[in-house]
Amino acid sequence: MIDSKNGRTDIFEGDLKGRLGGLDSAEYQRTAADGKFSFRDRKEGYVVIVAHDNGCAVADKEEVASGTITLKPWARVEATLMCGDQPRVNQAVSLLGGGYSCSGWDAEKPIPLFQTPAKSDEHGKAVFEKVYPEIDHFLEMSTYTTSPVDDFLNVIRLAQVRFLPQPGETCKVQVGGIGCPVIGKVVLSDEFQAKIQWNYANITLSSVDTTVPQPDYTHLPIPPEIDRNDRTAVMQWYWKWVKETEDGKAFYRNENAFNMQCDEEDGTCPVVLGISMDAPINPDGTFLVDDVTPGTYKVSFRSFQPKPGSEIQPNRTGSISTRDTFENRWSEPIITVPPIPGKQTNTPFNAGTIRIVL
Repeated sequence: MIDSKNGRTDIFEGDLKGRLGGLDSAEYQRTAADGKFSFRDRKEGYVVIVAHDNGCAVADKEEVASGTITLKPWARVEATLMCGDQPRVNQAVSLLGGGYSCSGWDAEKPIPLFQTPAKSDEHGKAVFEKVYPEIDHFLEMSTYTTSPVDDFLNVIRLAQVRFLPQPGETCKVQVGGIGCPVIGKVVLSDEFQAKIQWNYANITLSSVDTTVPQPDYTHLPIPPEIDRNDRTAVMQWYWKWVKETEDGKAFYRNENAFNMQCDEEDGTCPVVLGISMDAPINPDGTFLVDDVTPGTYKVSFRSFQPKPGSEIQPNRTGSISTRDTFENRWSEPIITVPPIPGKQTNTPFNAGTIRIVL
């Protein structure tokens, strides 16, 4: 059992085995021979996670109160990992679900975080046998780069594919091998062009649904007393606005739909939730993203880089911030990768010059 006080609670490889972990320890026990169990009463919201060889469940307070939790058959995921027309052999990949892929948090129904690591075989195949069904999951392939300046470790997601596995079914997912390389060049506004050390910079392509209106971040009703250049203050206002006002809730639903994410208000998710991938940016601003599926993508920029020693000082929480974060959270450009003959080509699509506003 996990409750709203436990914060992040990780479940590894489907089988619980008492390895629940979080900010506080979640409670774990085995059921009796007749399937019965009991936990101490709670005032806060909670969910009960059940794992058995024959099935699983994530039950909320209402289902627990009914006296019966019905197990659903495990889902299964077969992944094929490709780079162009070649399999990615011995590639590390993680299947992540629940709180990893939904950004919202409902205090009445905490979201467990499911994580199962694997490596691909000589054919680029990776299989996940015990997957909680009807919960938003994604497959993520990552690699790491180290800055030559100060050994800063930067995580690069080679690919991230989101989907919704179903009870008792095998979900077959292919990552890569179904698109083309995308090349281009990033140009920043003059005031930032000289500030960025490019070895710390990433570009991210994330698929969007063009049948949904694009969120208008330029006209958000941010109160005049909030400095729009203070990202922390803006984000604090934003999350309060989208959770407490009708206009904010409508904006958030539109934003989730456009970004092909869960509707966190009613829990509905499309079967295929979207694709996201990172790439490092070269010192001249050029980039290469492997194997991008035809479609429409927003382009995001982010750079974590060290502050000059004279600018390092305690932040509002009293900790020391040694890095500046530059990103275009509110104004992502859009590019469209056109259809290609067949499923895959090694011929790059040139996205041209992408101008980023920070």
